[in-house]
Amino acid sequence: MMKKRLVSAVCALVMTGGMIAAPLGESGFSFLPDVAASAEELVYGDYRCYVRGDGTVKIEKYNGKSEVVEIPDSIDGKPVTIIDYSAFINNTSVTKVIIPNTVTLIGDNAFSGCENLTEINIPDGVKSIGTKAFYSCKNLTEITIPDSVTSIGDHAFCFCENITGVVLSENLTKIGNYVFYDCSNLTSINIPGSVKSIGTYAFRNCLGLTSVNIPDGVTSIGNFAFLECKNLEYISIPNSVTSIGISAFMSCSSLKSVTIPDGVNSIVSGTFSSCSSLKSVNISDSVTDIGEGAFGGCKNLTEITIPDSVTNIGNSAFYYCENLTEITIPDSVTSIGSYAFNGCKNLTKAVLSKKLTSVSDSAFGDCPKLKSVTIGYGVESIGSEAFINCGSLTSVTIPDSVVEIGKRAFCNCSKLQTVYLSKNLEIIGKEAFRNVSYLKNIFIPESVTTIDSNALGYYYDSNNKAYVKYDDFKIYCIKDSAGEKYAIDNGFEYELREAEVNTIPEVTSTPDHNSVNLTWTEVEGAEKYAVCGFANGDWQILAKTDGTSYTLEKLKAGTEYRLAVIAKVGGKWEQDFSKAIVVTTKPEEIPVYPEVTVEYSEKYHQFRLNWTAVPNAQNYGVAVYLAGRWKVQKQDIPATTTLFTSPKLRAGQTYKMVVCAKVDGKWDLSNLNSRAVTVAVK
Repeated sequence: MMKKRLVSAVCALVMTGGMIAAPLGESGFSFLPDVAASAEELVYGDYRCYVRGDGTVKIEKYNGKSEVVEIPDSIDGKPVTIIDYSAFINNTSVTKVIIPNTVTLIGDNAFSGCENLTEINIPDGVKSIGTKAFYSCKNLTEITIPDSVTSIGDHAFCFCENITGVVLSENLTKIGNYVFYDCSNLTSINIPGSVKSIGTYAFRNCLGLTSVNIPDGVTSIGNFAFLECKNLEYISIPNSVTSIGISAFMSCSSLKSVTIPDGVNSIVSGTFSSCSSLKSVNISDSVTDIGEGAFGGCKNLTEITIPDSVTNIGNSAFYYCENLTEITIPDSVTSIGSYAFNGCKNLTKAVLSKKLTSVSDSAFGDCPKLKSVTIGYGVESIGSEAFINCGSLTSVTIPDSVVEIGKRAFCNCSKLQTVYLSKNLEIIGKEAFRNVSYLKNIFIPESVTTIDSNALGYYYDSNNKAYVKYDDFKIYCIKDSAGEKYAIDNGFEYELREAEVNTIPEVTSTPDHNSVNLTWTEVEGAEKYAVCGFANGDWQILAKTDGTSYTLEKLKAGTEYRLAVIAKVGGKWEQDFSKAIVVTTKPEEIPVYPEVTVEYSEKYHQFRLNWTAVPNAQNYGVAVYLAGRWKVQKQDIPATTTLFTSPKLRAGQTYKMVVCAKVDGKWDLSNLNSRAVTVAVK
C-alpha cells in the first residue's frame, strides 16, 4: 500500500469563514485524501519518488540495503521513466540492478560509487545516460549500451577498472570526455559508425586495449583521448578525422605504426610523445604544422619523411628520437623550434630547409653521431647550443647569410676540424667553439665585430675549473679587425691578410635527369679547378679540370647534391666551400597510375576494384595496408585485366588498398598512400 507524504504545512489547519476548524478527530470529516492526491513527492518502500507533470515517475533516491534490486516498472499505476540524479550514489550493498523497459533516462551520478555493483542491464528504451552515471563502479565487468541510447555523459564509466568489454549504441554520436577514463582492464571496444567525435581523456589509461578501429565519420579525437594506453599496438585513423588533440596518443608505448590521415592539418603538441615502440609514421600532405613534442621520446623511430606541405616544426618535435638516422627538412619549412632534434643519438645526416632563417637553440644538440649537416643559404642566425655535443661533426660551412653564431653553438664538437665562416658574420658567441680540439686554424672574416669570451681556441678543464688555450691554434684575419684583436688579447698565433682575396669561384648549374652541368667564374691566378661533392660528412674531389665548366654524369634522378668548386692557387688548393650550391637533378618522368573505382556488395561482404589501364603495363598487383605496412595480396593480374574481386570479408573492417602497375620490369611503388582507396565492409 502506497504511503503518501504531505508536502506542505497547509495540512495542519483549515480556515473557514475566518474561524478555525474543529480538530479532525472531533468533526468526523477529513480533507487528507484531497491533499494527498495532489502531492508530487512519494515514498514507495525503499524508494523516494517524484510524480512528474506528465504522470510518469522518477526514482529520486533508493535507501535500501538489498544486494539485488529490481526497480519497479510502475508505481501506483504510473510508469517509472527516470532514475534520477544520485539515486543509488555510493550504495555499497547493491551488486545487481534490474532496470525496467519503461526507463528512458539514467541521470547524473545515478549509480556513482556503487563499488560492489557487478551486473546491470540497460534496457532498450533508455535514450540518455548522464554524467558520472556509473562513475567508479569498480566491479562492473561488462556493459552493453542499447541502440536507443543517443548520448552518454562525461565520466559515465570513469574508474570502472574491471570492465573488460563494452558494446556501444549504433546511434551514439559522441564518446564524451573521460567516459572510459582509467578502465584499465577494458580489452575491446567497438566504436560504431555513428560516432562523430571522441572526447578528452575518453580512453585514458585503458591498459587492456591492444587495437582500436576508429570508423569513417569520426572527425575529431580529443586531447589525451588515448593517453597511456600502453598496450595499444594498432590504431586505425580514417581520413574523415580532421583534428587530433593534444597528447592524444601520448605514452602509447606499444604503438608501432601510424598514418596521419589526409584531413589533418596539424600534428599538435605531444600527439605521439613517448610512443617508444613507434617505428613508422606516414604523414599526409595535408599537414602544415608538427607541434611541440609531437614525436618526442619516440625512441624506435628510425625514419620520418616530412612532406613538402609542412611549414613549421615545433619545439622538441623529435626530441630524443634516439634511432632516427637521417632527416631532410623540406624547403617548405620556415621554422624549426628549440630542441627539435635534440638527443637524436643515432642521427648521422641532417639537410636543412633553404627557407629557414635560423637554427634554433639546441635544435641538434646532443646528436653525437651527426657527421653531416647542410645549413641552408637563408639562415641568418645559429642559436645557442644549436649543435652542442655533436662529437662526430668534422666539417661545417656557415653560409654567407649567417650574421650571428650563438653561445656554445658548436661546443664539444670534438672532431670538428674544418670551419668556413660566413663572409657576412658579425657575432661569434661565448664559447661557440669551445672544446673543439681538432680545429687547428680558422679564418675570421673582416665583417666580424664581436667575438665573445672563450669563443675560439679554448677548452674547459673541469678538474681545475678553468678555461685553457690550445697551444697549436692559429687565427687568420684582416689587419685591425676583431679577429686580430681577439688573437692579440688571448695570445694566439695569428697571420694577417691584407685583404680578403676572392679565391672562391661562383658556381651556377644546369641539372638534367642523370647529370648536371656546372659553370663557374674564373679565379685570378688559378692553376686548376676541382669539382667537389659533400658526402659522408666531408668534401670529396670528384673531378679536376683546367677550364671553368664541367658536367657530372651518372647521377640519380630527382636527387639532391651539394657541390662546390675550389681553385688551386700558388700550388695550394684553397679549401673554402662557403659558396657551395645545392643542386637537384630532374625527377624521373611522372608515372601514370591506375585510376581505381570500387564496387561493394553488402550482401556478400565483397568488393570489386576496377581501374584504368596503364600504358605499357606488363601486369598489375593489389596491396593492402595492414599493421602499418603494405602487404601484397595478388601480383600476377594480367595486363589485359583491369579488375579484382576480393574474397568474402569480415563485417566491420576497413581496408586500405592500392593497385600498382609493373612497367619495364619494375613495380611503380611511388605515392602509395596518396593514391590508395579505402573500403568499409558493412
